[in-house]
Amino acid sequence: PDLPVDAAGNLEFASSNDDPPVIWPAIVEKAYAQMKGGDYSRLENWHPGAAMTAFGGGATDYAPDDWLPPWEDVTMDGLADRFENGESITLSTPLDGDGSELVDDEDDTLVSAHVYFVSDVDREAGTVTVRNPWGSHTDDIVLDIDQINENFAALHAADLG
Repeated sequence: PDLPVDAAGNLEFASSNDDPPVIWPAIVEKAYAQMKGGDYSRLENWHPGAAMTAFGGGATDYAPDDWLPPWEDVTMDGLADRFENGESITLSTPLDGDGSELVDDEDDTLVSAHVYFVSDVDREAGTVTVRNPWGSHTDDIVLDIDQINENFAALHAADLG
């Protein structure tokens, strides 16, 4: 029943900055770690498509064990179609050092080697809204399709029903 904590007693993996803290992400993460043999280290840098398949039974466009599906430029219509059809969509930023420029200013910051979920696609405005899953204190980041293609290395999508 225990969740892994650091020396200070803080949750070591999924945690919450909310007050009071939310623990369901840590419980789901522990369940997933147990499905993967109980080793949390196997979850580091694991792609969200595998979790989508495991928990939702959703079909993805790639083999569930592929760490990164091949990146192809995303079109506004293609992304909007997926979103409007109810697919859950995540976008992953590349690792540092590959030459990609991440959006990085005071209002909109993307973290390298991180996963964001798509919370809105506005086909008419030509914008995609992504959110950092670190908690409710994070702001929406609104990007155009060129910024999506310049700043992300992987798209995972699944119909989770």
